[in-house]
Amino acid sequence: FKAELDGGDPTASIEFIENFLGRVIVGTGSPTGSGKVWVSTDGQTFSILGSLPASYAYCAAELLGSLYIGGGGSQGFLYSYNGQSFEQVFHGISGAIYSLVAVGGELYAGTGREGRIYRLDPLNRTQQILDANADPDIISIGFAKVGDNQFVFAGTGSTAQIRRSKLPDGAFTHSFKTINAPVSSMANIGGTLWAAIGKTAFALQNVWTSRFSHSENINDIGVGIGDIPWFVSDNSVYKIGNVADVKKVYLKLIDRAGN
Repeated sequence: FKAELDGGDPTASIEFIENFLGRVIVGTGSPTGSGKVWVSTDGQTFSILGSLPASYAYCAAELLGSLYIGGGGSQGFLYSYNGQSFEQVFHGISGAIYSLVAVGGELYAGTGREGRIYRLDPLNRTQQILDANADPDIISIGFAKVGDNQFVFAGTGSTAQIRRSKLPDGAFTHSFKTINAPVSSMANIGGTLWAAIGKTAFALQNVWTSRFSHSENINDIGVGIGDIPWFVSDNSVYKIGNVADVKKVYLKLIDRAGN
């Protein structure tokens, strides 16, 4: 089947898909339109749940029984949906909210324009800027436990940097950097934090480790059945499995005399 949203606008894009309270929630946007949040009970027929006063609804995260939707354009907005009502929680964030993760009753948000990372308390309606970066866009954010400690990680939009903060109140510091590319997605899958950086999928296994390289940029990482990581590029969908076979390579060394 095919569900067509935003009237088939060729400039519109789907930014996120979430399962919430047995419903499919989809965020869309377009450069000249408004960000919209759609809801479906069967995955085929969609209706508009709400619209944002900005171009895109970029991301969503569940917290304390509500789904929070981040988006924006020149400024960021946060909305909530509890299964009944759709309402604005924050406005005037310094840039669009590109990514959200829920930790310890709060939301951590990666935003654009000024590279700021926010901590948002939607119940008490308080916000705090935790970090600002030279890279103007923080487009991915995630959570992981490393040993006995908990961390929030944030990825930049073009400089392939990952920064981290030890919870509850540690400053954001350098965690990882590679060749310049967007850190397009982060996902905690089976207790392991994955990050898509350019054409490579990395996993945090005490240290950041390259696990898979692709011919195209990896745009998104998600979880499949059995906590298997899947990723999406421009033209492909792949799953990342464990290597089952180990190959031995034998080298024949020949000296200059031919021995």
